[in-house]
This record gives sequence, structure tokens and C-alpha cells, in this order.
Amino acid sequence: MKKIFIIPLILLFGCEYKQPKQITKKCVIQSFKIKQSISTIEPEPVYLYYTDCGNTIKTKSKYHVGDTITYITNITR
Repeated sequence: MKKIFIIPLILLFGCEYKQPKQITKKCVIQSFKIKQSISTIEPEPVYLYYTDCGNTIKTKSKYHVGDTITYITNITR
């Protein structure tokens, strides 16, 4: 009978939830390249954006040089 009361108490108070730490990094678009699609199914172009952080972003959305991209990374301990 004691085990029935102890196990829920251990589960309730023994586990601590830790909020994941977030790191934000802002990168500015330095240049871009338009890659035309050769597919007839998806005829819209793909944009390749190069940032000052060294990242390359591939998207179908159009952005401008000088726009800021914010990366949010969750780190769990």
C-alpha cells in the first residue's frame, strides 16, 4: 500500500522540467542567386541567399540584400 503512494510522489516531485536554452543569431543577406527550375511540375524559381554568417538559404520566397535573418536554436542540457 505504501508503494502506491510513494511512486506518484516520486514522479510528481522527482522530475524537474528544464526549459531549453535558446540562442539567437542574426545574419544579414549579402548576395543572392536565382536558380531557374527545369521542372514542369514546379516552374517557379528557387532563390539562394548567402549571409554574412556563412550560411546559405534556399527558398522560394523573395528577400532583398540587406535583410536580416534570425536563427533560433534550442539547446537542451
